[in-house]
Amino acid sequence: MRTMIRFATQADAFKMTRYIKKILGETPYMISEAGEYRPSIEDEEYWIKQTYQDGGMILLAFAGRSLIGMLSVNRHKRNRRSHVCSFGISVKNSFQGHGIGKELMRRMIEWCKAEQGLEKITLEVFSNNDKAIRLYEALGFKEEGRMCREIRYADGEYADMITMALFIHNDEST
Repeated sequence: MRTMIRFATQADAFKMTRYIKKILGETPYMISEAGEYRPSIEDEEYWIKQTYQDGGMILLAFAGRSLIGMLSVNRHKRNRRSHVCSFGISVKNSFQGHGIGKELMRRMIEWCKAEQGLEKITLEVFSNNDKAIRLYEALGFKEEGRMCREIRYADGEYADMITMALFIHNDEST
């Protein structure tokens, strides 16, 4: 099935809410657990609107009418960090391994390069999420730091939180 990627609108709030609930239930690599996520459609509409107003953006990936992937970018508001943005990404388990995450990120990087004053893209990833780390490294992201035992699972296991970054202009280095 062909994948379509586009910017989110407030009209996508219902689909996005259902999608996020599904993702939180199928992956151990998100900060929130499924039971912690209970926004109303109005809450989601507000979040979408606020993301754009604050200089960020949201990309959605669809297979037919089904939402299968999502990436959101938040630009830092403070003057001293206004050159930095961070992002979060997810793809439904059944659609992973088909290049959807890579394409979402490729489009996000291009969008960031076109944004006035933006120099650095950051992310946080669980240390046990090897697939995601390989993708980020393949796209040029480098580890900048690690918070040890930052994530604790219900079974008592821990994961570190790794911070990674990509400088988006060729004349800048890490």
